[in-house]
Amino acid sequence: MAAVWLLPVVPLIVASSTGGLLSEALRPHSHTLALVSTAFSFVMLAMGLAFALMLITVYLLRLIIHSVPDPGLVLSAFIVLGPLGQGGFSLLVNGMSISELLPLHVGADFPQAPLAGQMIFAVCFCGAYAFWAIGIAWVVIAVCSIYHVVVLRHNKIAFNLGYWGMLFPNGVFALLIVELSRVLQSPFFKVIGSLWSGKPVVL
Repeated sequence: MAAVWLLPVVPLIVASSTGGLLSEALRPHSHTLALVSTAFSFVMLAMGLAFALMLITVYLLRLIIHSVPDPGLVLSAFIVLGPLGQGGFSLLVNGMSISELLPLHVGADFPQAPLAGQMIFAVCFCGAYAFWAIGIAWVVIAVCSIYHVVVLRHNKIAFNLGYWGMLFPNGVFALLIVELSRVLQSPFFKVIGSLWSGKPVVL
């Protein structure tokens, strides 16, 4: 088992975040289409995260039982950041969208709690924050895995396609941090996000 098994489920999570951004663009023109887009995005996000979390659990079990992968695959440990970062970003984007759509633009059958959308967004924020924390833990695991292979086993990591596994996951994890900084208006997350993405920070 390797972390590359996560790659087939990542497109579901990426598409869900795209749907959330599309919902923001549709809102001024049609609240119904925006709500439908957000609803489908949440469905794709739930499916993608369910499979991703199951595979991450299997990968962690593989690390515990069989130690770190071979040098050619050790960089793939960063792939775990992909569904965590993109999933957290999608939660924030879709949660913010649903907070502005509910309960004002649905039928009378929907519970008309004034804070329904805000409560859903609060749950989404808690999930995104949890994914950020889990991502930090996986960064530590990935760095320790590379240290084990290079320093303790005295192996060299040849340049191969495995290096791609460091680009997209770290990019979307930086996107999650930047989005958290925007939601929280937090200088801490702004600095961390700028460092992670290599982008100048404006406090």
